[in-house]
Amino acid sequence: MRQTFPDVPIVALTATADRLTREDIQKQLALSDPVVFISSFDRPNLSLDVKRGYQKKDKDRAILELIARHPDDCGIIYCLSKKTTESVAEMLRGHDIAAVAYHAGLPTEERERAQDDFIHDRVQVVCATVAFGMGIDKSNVRFVIHYNLPKSIEGFYQEIGRAGRDGLPAETVLFYSLGDLVQLSKFAQESGQREINTEKLRRMQEYAESDVCRRRILLNYFGEHTDGDCGNCDVCKNPPRRFDGTILAQKALSAIVRADEQVSARTLTDILRGNFSPEVTKGHFETLKTFGVGRDVPPRDWQDYLMQVLQNGLFEIAYEEGNHLKLTESGRQVLYKGRKVELAVIRREEKPQKRGRKSLRPVAASVLFTGGRPAAAPLAAGSQELFEALRALRKRLADAQGFPPYIVMSDKVLQNLCEARPQTVEAFGTVSGIGEFKKEKYGKDFVEVIRRFK
Repeated sequence: MRQTFPDVPIVALTATADRLTREDIQKQLALSDPVVFISSFDRPNLSLDVKRGYQKKDKDRAILELIARHPDDCGIIYCLSKKTTESVAEMLRGHDIAAVAYHAGLPTEERERAQDDFIHDRVQVVCATVAFGMGIDKSNVRFVIHYNLPKSIEGFYQEIGRAGRDGLPAETVLFYSLGDLVQLSKFAQESGQREINTEKLRRMQEYAESDVCRRRILLNYFGEHTDGDCGNCDVCKNPPRRFDGTILAQKALSAIVRADEQVSARTLTDILRGNFSPEVTKGHFETLKTFGVGRDVPPRDWQDYLMQVLQNGLFEIAYEEGNHLKLTESGRQVLYKGRKVELAVIRREEKPQKRGRKSLRPVAASVLFTGGRPAAAPLAAGSQELFEALRALRKRLADAQGFPPYIVMSDKVLQNLCEARPQTVEAFGTVSGIGEFKKEKYGKDFVEVIRRFK
C-alpha cells in the first residue's frame, strides 16, 4: 500500500496492542518514523480477581454468588470451548437466570438473536467464546467472568474491557486451573507461531499466579507504569500469607521420580492421595512408597500446591510426552539437598449456607430482563426508588425507538440525575452526560418522573 500510494498519509489505529505488536504494525505498513500516541490502559473502576484451582461445582457456586450480588445487572462469561458455553448457560437457566450461549458453531440467526437480546437487556448473561464482543459497546456490563484461562493478556484485557464502560464499578473474575494451562500449552505448541504463543501464554500464567498487584502486571505488559498498588485487586485486598512448604513439595517431587517421570498432574494427585484410579493401577503406581503419603491434603488443595511448585520452577510439563511431569535442577535441589520452599496459604471463600433458588433473586428466563445499577456504587439514601423509576422510563423510551437502553442514557447518567434531581428541562441539560440533543428529546419525560420524588 505504501508503494502504491507513497505520498498519502496513513493512520493506523488499534484498541489493544503491546510494544512488539505496535512495532510490527509500523513495519508491516512501512511507516517511517511515525508519531505514536498511546492512551492509558488503566481501568481503575474494574476490580481484578483470580480464583485458582476451582473445580466445576466450585466455579458454578462462585458464579451464582457473584450474580446474586448483581441481581439486576448484565454480564459476560467467557469460556474456552463451545461445549462449556452451553453447559454454563444451561446451569444458569436451571437457577432461573436469563442466560444464552454464543459461539461460532451456532447458526447465524441464533447468534444474532443472542447478541441482540443481550444488547437490548432481554437476557442477563451471555456465555460465550472469544467470538463474542467485537464491535459491541454496551456501557452497562457490570461483570466479566473468565471460566478458563485466556490465551494471552491482550485477549484477556480486551474481554474484561467490555465491563464498566460507563465508568461505574464492575467486577472481573478469572478462574485458573492447572488443566487450563496444560490444554492451552498444547494448543500453543501445535500452533503455527509456537514461540510467540507460548510466550504470550507464559505472561498470562504469570498474571494468574502473581502475588503482586495484578493491575501493575497488566499495565507493565503494555509498557505503562504506576507508582503504587491499585487497591482494587484480590492481591491488594488480601495479600497472601506464606508457610514452609518444603515437605509438601518433597512428597510431590519424590512421587514424580518414583514414577519414572511418567505421570501427569492428575495421576500424581491420585498417587499422593492414595486413589486407585485407572491410571494408577495401569502403571502399578499403588506399589510406590509415596502412594497415599498426601491423603491428609484434599485433592483440590493438591492441585493448587502443584501449581505453586510448578511456578517455583521445581518441575516442568513435557507437553510432547503426554503432559508428563519432569523434575528440574531446582527440583532436585529441593528433593535431594533439602532446599527450602515457601508456598502461599490457600485462601478459600467460606461456603454460604444453603439457600433456596429464590434467595438468589433470580431473573426468570421467560421474563424480560430490564438491567439495573451496580450494587458496588450505592446511591444516597432515598435515591434507589428514583433510580428504578428512571431506569424503567429509559427502558420504555428505548423500546419505543428500537434502541438498547444504554443508548438512551447510561447508568452513570441516571446516577447523576438521581444526585442532581433537576426540576426543569434547562436544569436537566446541565447534568453531566446530558447534551443538547438529549435535553430536547428526553428532558420533559425525565423531569416529570424526577418531580415525583422530592
